[in-house]
Amino acid sequence: MKILWSLEPFHQDKARLQGMHRYLLQVAKDSKNILAAFIVTRTEPELVLAYDIPEKERFSKYPLSFIKKLFLKSAIIFDEKNIIVKDDPNLSVSGSVDSLLKIADEKKVDLLALYTHSRKGFFNFLIGSFAETLIHKSKKNILLMSPKSKIKKKINKIVYGTDLGLLSKKHLKTVIDISQNLECELIIVHHFSSVIMKKGHNVDNLKKRFEQDCKKANLKYKFIVNDSFSSTAKVLQKIADQEGAEVIAVSSKVGPMASLMGGSVTRQLVKENDDAILIIK
Repeated sequence: MKILWSLEPFHQDKARLQGMHRYLLQVAKDSKNILAAFIVTRTEPELVLAYDIPEKERFSKYPLSFIKKLFLKSAIIFDEKNIIVKDDPNLSVSGSVDSLLKIADEKKVDLLALYTHSRKGFFNFLIGSFAETLIHKSKKNILLMSPKSKIKKKINKIVYGTDLGLLSKKHLKTVIDISQNLECELIIVHHFSSVIMKKGHNVDNLKKRFEQDCKKANLKYKFIVNDSFSSTAKVLQKIADQEGAEVIAVSSKVGPMASLMGGSVTRQLVKENDDAILIIK
């Protein structure tokens, strides 16, 4: 699996860098499959105010050199050919996301990875969020980690929340492939109250199909149906804590309508959860 890691080198310490790199290595299997990209805007004071550096180098050679030294200090072995610095002189979050997605398409990556800032409230609504914009626009899977995430040595369990809807079969295959790659247990969770029931919607039948797919993949799995009155995000968080899972996987829609889903499960998990979040597209 090929991965594009979206870096913010001036806002990530040694522990965060090592934690993300450890998880990405497990997914990618080979460090050659991990690319790191820094979209350079004109909003980083560390660059804008670096008047001692020639302007031609301030937004290109200097951040590239900084990233190399940062990886070296963090004891992260990284091929410098896989480090991409893109000078993107704009103040638009959406524009920066588009630049990252263009790189992802050009490099034909399978997964995007980045840290969130875990902002909450009206302030975040006003200024926008790179991570949230990426979730709405990206057609590729995304691994999000909070600065508070507790990184373990190995990913042993993934909790996957599904509504058993039209895309669930396709997304389950993606989660099964990732779980097989990681050699980890998959815990499938269906929160009953999160679904608007339709005629013919049979949880037992769909559960059997999911279980058959897991058995064919020779995957260790567990299927949990939960009918509590809590929000789906809270249910997934609680089960992940109980099971000791390192990653919570959820499905997310793409496009304009997705950006209007302010109360979506994905948004709530990203805002409030400290586990790694895998967003399946």
